[in-house]
Amino acid sequence: MKKLLPMLLCLLVPAVSFGQGSIVNDIALKNLVTGIAPAAGATVTVCTSAGTGIPCTPLATVYSNVALTVQLTNPLTADSNGYYSFFAAAGTYIVTITGAGTSGRTITYTVPATLSSNNIYTGTITESVSPGTFTNTQMNQYVISNIGSLNFGAIDGRFNGPSFQTEAISGGIVVPNGVGALNQPFAAAVAGWGSNNNVNIPLFALNGQAECLVNNYRGCWGMDIAVRDATPLAAVGPLIGAEIDVDPQNNAANYTNGAVDGVDAIVNGVSGQTYSAAFRSTSTTGSKWSISLFSVDNTAVTAVQAGATCTSGSCASQAINYHSFAAGVGHTAATASDSTGDFVVTPDTGGGIRNNGFFFNPEIAAPVNQGAGFDQLWGDSTAHRWKMFNNGGSAMNVPGIASAGTAGNSVKLAANGIDLVDSGAPPTGFTSVNVTPVTVSANTTGDQNLMAITITAGALNSISRTLLIQLAGVYSTPAGSTAVLTHKLKLCTVSGCGSGTVITLATWVTTALGAIQVTNDPYNATLNATTQTAGASAAFEAHGNLTIDLAALAAAAESVFADNNTATVGTIDSTAQLFLQHTVAFSAGSASNTDTDRQMIADTVD
Repeated sequence: MKKLLPMLLCLLVPAVSFGQGSIVNDIALKNLVTGIAPAAGATVTVCTSAGTGIPCTPLATVYSNVALTVQLTNPLTADSNGYYSFFAAAGTYIVTITGAGTSGRTITYTVPATLSSNNIYTGTITESVSPGTFTNTQMNQYVISNIGSLNFGAIDGRFNGPSFQTEAISGGIVVPNGVGALNQPFAAAVAGWGSNNNVNIPLFALNGQAECLVNNYRGCWGMDIAVRDATPLAAVGPLIGAEIDVDPQNNAANYTNGAVDGVDAIVNGVSGQTYSAAFRSTSTTGSKWSISLFSVDNTAVTAVQAGATCTSGSCASQAINYHSFAAGVGHTAATASDSTGDFVVTPDTGGGIRNNGFFFNPEIAAPVNQGAGFDQLWGDSTAHRWKMFNNGGSAMNVPGIASAGTAGNSVKLAANGIDLVDSGAPPTGFTSVNVTPVTVSANTTGDQNLMAITITAGALNSISRTLLIQLAGVYSTPAGSTAVLTHKLKLCTVSGCGSGTVITLATWVTTALGAIQVTNDPYNATLNATTQTAGASAAFEAHGNLTIDLAALAAAAESVFADNNTATVGTIDSTAQLFLQHTVAFSAGSASNTDTDRQMIADTVD
């Protein structure tokens, strides 16, 4: 390919000098079952353009430096990574690779002309460069600028492994130690500079464009920038992949549409399609970076802005997603702003919102009620407390507790009618039922124990707590009985009421039988015993009736007898376990006197 490169330069030397050579960098390869690999120690034979055979002949003259003053031994030997390089004068060279497990192959290199340094030229230079061949099995470089004899293949291999790229323009530089000072400019392998004096044409100091024309899983890249350092280094300066300096010198309003951007990514595509990330950070080595995107302090008014999902009308903002893993299962939560400006947090399915600090909100007036299906919470500027809308209902106060109460206690409304306070131990409900018949038939006039119920400790230890007692049974007497029956309900601290503290809640005394014989006549008793004084010396207000059949026939009408209490009954420890005991006494003793309790029920109400 012929190229005319017009250069208008000041003449400092009288002639053009082509006293420098160009470098060839490549890797010797061998075939394996699993693919190709570098052929360490392979023999590299460099021949003239007339070379034939494997290894080829005749040999060409090659050098170790760009000035073509130090001749290399030919054939060469590839290093432990398969790399080899040499300098040669402009021209075409045949190279063969043999030995070290290779099957022997031939490569053609076209070495371009390189102008010597320290010369400035005027006039027109016509440069002739052979287009070469894109083989993808060797490094092909056709226009090269190389300061300091940089080994292109070696440095690229440290990034990408064995390198076989083809480069239309290659720039390389080795910066020697001990030159320059800290405040001197940088060195660059390739630099682009420009000044724009045109009001219509944009200026690009460097421009890279790539176009994919066939299916290619490796893709097309407009630009690829890589940087690394050697190991081990003790004091390394900044290691920066790409630095973009934007230095506006005018007021922000002077720029079209206010556009002064550090990085402007124009992401186009097919309308209606959704593509992957416009900006992506990833690590292929498992290393961790402390921050993926960092806005230095006092640099920007807004660190990140998520735009709307539309350009007109009503729509929500674009979301900011947060991805995580739990036992290998991915989860995504998101934040966004809806069309009204409300901040929306969307946890993953089944997820929630966790706050590792505390919330504090400025008080506001009641917001717009969003209606059914929404619950709203806000700090109210009028009530000066939290309020809420529940499912679109009316505004309600959120109650609080000023100080912790006792576990298990009840609560009641505070003086403000909103908050809650400890109201002491809660009522302890009690219910017990006994339906196991108990019969007595002793020839005695004393009290005989019938049914009993055990009352749980503390069940009566609350003022106004009422114990409701219901009792039912039947009795019999011998013929011609004139006995008087006395029924009692006792409360005691020892089962059977034979010892300990015993109080009688109620006593019912019937009239005398009319010289009859009674056979299974029924009786029923009810008693309400209300705690008037609770605690170790509890007292009770107890009242009730005994209904009993005093006739010879059970079908006769019953008689009703009231208790004889005229004051409270006490005292006993209502915090302890207690026993409720029913007794009966016949005024005339007989072995034929029998009494059977069939049912006894006791429960409490408040």
